[in-house]
Amino acid sequence: MASQSKLPQLTSSNLFVTEGGIETTLIYRNNLDLPSFSTLPLLNTEDGRQTISSIYQEYVNIALAHSTGVVLETRTWRGSPLWSPEIGLSIPQILDLNRTAVKILHDIRNKTPSTSVVISGALGPLQDAYQDSTGTVSFVDRLTENYTTYFGVNCAHPRYIIKAVRGMHTDVRSRIGSIRGNSSLKSHDELDNSLVLDRGDISVWVREFNELLNMLPGLKVVGGCCGTDEEHIDAIASRINSVG
Repeated sequence: MASQSKLPQLTSSNLFVTEGGIETTLIYRNNLDLPSFSTLPLLNTEDGRQTISSIYQEYVNIALAHSTGVVLETRTWRGSPLWSPEIGLSIPQILDLNRTAVKILHDIRNKTPSTSVVISGALGPLQDAYQDSTGTVSFVDRLTENYTTYFGVNCAHPRYIIKAVRGMHTDVRSRIGSIRGNSSLKSHDELDNSLVLDRGDISVWVREFNELLNMLPGLKVVGGCCGTDEEHIDAIASRINSVG
């Protein structure tokens, strides 16, 4: 883990943005197959690497347009030995592509000296990792003596995150530093069985995201998850810029 003093989003006067739902963009907009929803296999080809790099660049451009920094995540979700059969890669391939994923972001950061580009390394999960936020935050903080810099909440529409946050103790709320909201109000089961992308109502997404900004005093990073894309992130970045 990076030293806390070296994470620019912790000391910035502006909220940083992060990416939208790159996986759903690749599936529904680029018509690409992602085994077990993993983007790691794409890095095995030049075309795949270029596709990923171009999507990253669009989010960097949004950050530049709104004079803030950006957190970009390595395409290493499920890039571990346990998932080797499901994603169709050998363990040596997985190790090599994990390094490739980091190098891609290093190259983007080196080409963008005018703003902060933070590389977020995605690890795991062993399973799907859906957990109750309050219980998870308290458990990890207790186990690690508050070692974690901050926690993130993702893969739910801001409306549902609001409901969860309202039920949190204030000490848990203060530990939430990143929110990435789904575009759709559908349940996970409904989304898993949907043949079309539900981009949701972006105006509603932004409005309810804005309510979260007022509920989470430790928030540092905002972005999207399933169903969101550059338009969602540009919209929330515009809202942040207008009130910042």
